[in-house]
Amino acid sequence: ARVLAVYVRERKTLTLEEAVRKMTSFPAQRLGLSDRGLLRRFSRRSPESLIIVTLGLGLCIRAMIYLTAGSKPRQFDVDVTQVYDLGIVRISLPYLINLVVAVSAIAGVALFLARTSVGKYMRAMSNDRDLASIAGIDVDRMRVYIWLFAACLAGLAGSMLGLVQAVFSPE
Repeated sequence: ARVLAVYVRERKTLTLEEAVRKMTSFPAQRLGLSDRGLLRRFSRRSPESLIIVTLGLGLCIRAMIYLTAGSKPRQFDVDVTQVYDLGIVRISLPYLINLVVAVSAIAGVALFLARTSVGKYMRAMSNDRDLASIAGIDVDRMRVYIWLFAACLAGLAGSMLGLVQAVFSPE
């Protein structure tokens, strides 16, 4: 990752897209994993192998974040010392923002799962994957949607944690 950072940032001989492609697709092709992704190949095997592959991909994503954003700590532009009096409750601005975002996210997830067809398919898969497949639900596509949905919620949670801690870094 550091070598690619030199080529992207300092020498500017590669674009970010080319660097990410070189870092991810070349090892996948060398291992014979050039079909629709690494996780799909291991999804039918044991859960342990899927966990190991997921951790490896997480390390690759972390390296890409370092490549693009660097390793310097950052902070939100929020005054963490500002406190609001709401009757008998005193709450600081970051916690108030987190409260509003959390309640909105919970309501949004509930509405998404209850009212959309993708949400209903996700619920059907959580009950019985084989039955959902027999019912005509594209299980592989829903698995991708579930991973994306979980990643969005994890990103939101990380942002909320960074807001409360006032300083966050890619660590």
